[in-house]
Amino acid sequence: QYLYLNDDFLFAKPTCPADFFTHEGHSKAFFSNRAYIPKGKITGDTLAVDAAAINLRNLLKNRFDHVITRKFQHAPVAIHRDVMFELEDVFPKQFARLHQNRFRSKTDLSPSGSLYLHYALMIERAVPAKIQYRYYDTASNALPLKLLKLSCESDRQRPKVHCINSTGDRPIGWFKAKSMQHQLSELYPSANTKRRHN
Repeated sequence: QYLYLNDDFLFAKPTCPADFFTHEGHSKAFFSNRAYIPKGKITGDTLAVDAAAINLRNLLKNRFDHVITRKFQHAPVAIHRDVMFELEDVFPKQFARLHQNRFRSKTDLSPSGSLYLHYALMIERAVPAKIQYRYYDTASNALPLKLLKLSCESDRQRPKVHCINSTGDRPIGWFKAKSMQHQLSELYPSANTKRRHN
C-alpha cells in the first residue's frame, strides 16, 4: 500500500493511515461534489484533464458496462500495488500507449488517479469516503486572502489535505504569485528558513 500525490497536493496537518484506508484495507475514494466528467466526445478544445476522464469513461464502459460520471477531489490516492499490477494486466495496450507519451496527451487515462480509483471501486477494493479538504484556484482573485486565512487557522480548523491548482493556462499574476510564495513559505518552512529565523 502507498499514497500517490500530484505535485499540487499538500498536507495541511498530520494524517494517519486510517484517513486513506479502511480497517479492512480498502482504499478510500474521495468523490468531488462539483467536478463531473464532460459529456460527449473529445474535441480540439478539450482540456487534457477532461480528455483523460472521457477516455476513462469509455474504457470502463467497455469493460464493466457501467458509465462513470464523477471526478474525484484533488487529494492523495490510497493505492494497493496488486491492483495497479492488475490494471496493467487488464489494459496492456492502454498502458503501453501511456509509456510512450512524454507529455500530456488526449489519449491519457490518469492511471494513478481516477483510473485506479474507479477500477478499485468496481472490483470492491475501494469505498467512497470523505476527508477534510479544500481546493484553492490560483486564478481566483480571492486566493491571497484564502491562503492568509489558512495560515492563521489552528490545526483543528485546517483541512487535512488541500490542493493549489488551476485548470488551463490562466495567468496567476505577480501579486498573487508573490502572496502565494510568502504564505506557503510560512506554512511549509524549509530547513534554511528555520535556521535564518533561529
